[in-house]
Amino acid sequence: MRIFVFRLIIFHVILTLAKSNQIIFNCDFSSSSCTGKPNVEITNRENAISNISNYKLNYKTTVTTLKVRNCLMNFLPQGFDKFFDSIKILEIKNTHLIEITKFDLKQFCELEELSIIFNDLTTIDGDLFDNHQQMKFLDLRFNKIFSIPNEVYQKFQSNLKIQGNLLGVPSPELKSNETDNLQKQISELQLSSYIIAGVTLFNTILCIISIIMIIKFKKEYFNFNFVSNDEYVAPIINGQT
Repeated sequence: MRIFVFRLIIFHVILTLAKSNQIIFNCDFSSSSCTGKPNVEITNRENAISNISNYKLNYKTTVTTLKVRNCLMNFLPQGFDKFFDSIKILEIKNTHLIEITKFDLKQFCELEELSIIFNDLTTIDGDLFDNHQQMKFLDLRFNKIFSIPNEVYQKFQSNLKIQGNLLGVPSPELKSNETDNLQKQISELQLSSYIIAGVTLFNTILCIISIIMIIKFKKEYFNFNFVSNDEYVAPIINGQT
């Protein structure tokens, strides 16, 4: 009897965990797009889409745009490819997403455009798009990204949007010698600034000293006298008139 009860408890726990890891994606379909959000908050990676509301079989090939908006989704769940196999545009907006990996994007084989905006990304992997050579556009605006890998820059170039991030730190993908050269250039630039500032200060001081000496020279060697009736009197130079 005890063994039976124990097994029943274990089965219930497993079933509960399985249900907690499956989510329903509530979606509004319009033309060839699906816009929606999961029915639960996603704060870990052990989640998969179990169902999509308002879904029809023909959506598997006709839906080409997927938009996830305005929810708590720290990680992108798996399982979208069971319902859509022609997604070309993926938008993740205001979901507090903190990470995106090559594995996450594997379920979107035909992806061409990716927008992750108003989220909490801090890094981007250099190999993120190794399996998506057809990618044409990347929008990472308004995240918390410190640096963009060179591979990403080179792949997208003018089709990359990165405004509103925390850029300014050299990319961790840079080779050590490239980093050393960059640091050397920064040091030289800082040194040049100090030199320029020093020269400017020296010139300013020299100019002030010159003015003081000219004034002193005039006082010592020139004596201008004016009489009350405005008659000009010749200057006295070295005591001689």
